[in-house]
Amino acid sequence: MIKGDNDDSKEKNGSISLLGADLKEELMRIDLFNLGIFRIGQDRIEANSDRVATVSAHLYCERMELVLGAPAKPAVRSARTARRRAPARKVR
Repeated sequence: MIKGDNDDSKEKNGSISLLGADLKEELMRIDLFNLGIFRIGQDRIEANSDRVATVSAHLYCERMELVLGAPAKPAVRSARTARRRAPARKVR
């Protein structure tokens, strides 16, 4: 996005996990593929506000996979690892 860095090789993969009450057991996970930022900007703050300035990034995602009852894994994997691994029960 910045300085023309917007080709497929710059996209990332990631995941969002829903954990059980013990914060260890992974109940489900959404694997995200080909993520990229298409807009980033500072959030508005009121004058004389004690709030810390924040920034919002708007992302796109080309593909998602829902994985149920999978063991806990690191949140981010390389594209190469994601393609090689055999997913647990997958729902599309």
